[in-house]
Amino acid sequence: MPTYYDKTGQPIDVDRWCELFEDSAYKRVAYTEIDAADCYVSTVWLGLNHNWFAGPPEIFETMVFGGAYGGACIRYATETDAQSGHARTVAAVTAGRSPEETE
Repeated sequence: MPTYYDKTGQPIDVDRWCELFEDSAYKRVAYTEIDAADCYVSTVWLGLNHNWFAGPPEIFETMVFGGAYGGACIRYATETDAQSGHARTVAAVTAGRSPEETE
């Protein structure tokens, strides 16, 4: 199984991955500050497969930084799933729920 993928899930070589990874606009999927929870939620393209088990490569990640759920991390295979997951995470944290419970 390949190691590096572009945002569409197509395998790429390490040189192309390095080029894309340096482009912050390419990496960023979504970013939301939640003042009431004293945190922010960031969703990015990683381009590296973080699925260590069976199934599609997980190349996107949502993380919570700060607040009660700081460090929460959820990974996705597609950009569409990552965008939806970001919205669910923001809603959960805003409501005072763990984002991992929404997945």
